[in-house]
Amino acid sequence: MRRKNEEEQRKRIEDVKRAEEEAKTRAEAEALKLQDEAGKKKEAEEKRRMEQKSTLAIRRVIQKVRSAAPENFDALQKELEEVLAAELEHTGSQRQRMQEESDKGLEQARARIEQISIARKKEQEKKDEEERKKKEAEEHAKTLVEELDNLVTEAEAGASRLKEKAVPLESDAELSVDDVERVAQGVEHAGLEARAKTKACTDFILQRGPEMRDPSPVVPGQPPSEIKQSLARLLQRINECTRTAEGAITTARATKNTAVRRAAARDKTKEMEATFEKYDKDCDDMLSKKRGLRNGHGRVQVHCPGGRPDENMEEHG
Repeated sequence: MRRKNEEEQRKRIEDVKRAEEEAKTRAEAEALKLQDEAGKKKEAEEKRRMEQKSTLAIRRVIQKVRSAAPENFDALQKELEEVLAAELEHTGSQRQRMQEESDKGLEQARARIEQISIARKKEQEKKDEEERKKKEAEEHAKTLVEELDNLVTEAEAGASRLKEKAVPLESDAELSVDDVERVAQGVEHAGLEARAKTKACTDFILQRGPEMRDPSPVVPGQPPSEIKQSLARLLQRINECTRTAEGAITTARATKNTAVRRAAARDKTKEMEATFEKYDKDCDDMLSKKRGLRNGHGRVQVHCPGGRPDENMEEHG
């Protein structure tokens, strides 16, 4: 009986040990399973992190390629090729999508580059055309300024001729009344010519002024262009011509009357001298009282201020 109890006792102990070993084995297996699952989860997370990192790196370069300009497109295309070679294999499930986005980004970039190139070409053509028109306008303006300069030179010559024509009226030249009238008419004619030449200058400016404007924009701090300076000088010369001509005409008209009176007095003096010589038979620069009185009859009038007429006559028997 005792032996039987010991056997049962031993059997129970073995069962307990076996149960404990089985539990330990199950626990170890469960721990290994959990460890394996954790490793797989960590590996999956690492893989996902790597995919995201690679995907982000590729998309960052794709975005740069989409915004490329003609100057940096080749460099960005090369950068995209390099990032694809380094990162595409790490994109996992995103690999096909990354390849498609890359191809589409390049396609969009090429289309954008083409549009930029076309726009730049048009802009350059526009600038070239504007520059060509600007140069043509400048050359045309210079030509017109030269034409105006010639007209002003003619107007100045006309003003000079007018002044020369008026000189005899202002001087003490020995002019007769007819001479004065002839000179005055010459002055009037020269005045008309001078005014016509000056008017030709002003008419030219009114008609062609817009064409003579300098097409170049004004640059602050810079001196005016040569065209503007030339026009300013020409306007001053035109104004001077106008003042000279009008002044000469006004002066000539004012001095004409004086010159006429002076010439008339000179003509009267000559007439008196001629009459005196006619009756001064003995050429002694004196008239006898008898001859003067006999031959006067109103034809010889001698003005003798401060004395009697007979005081200027020689006493003859």
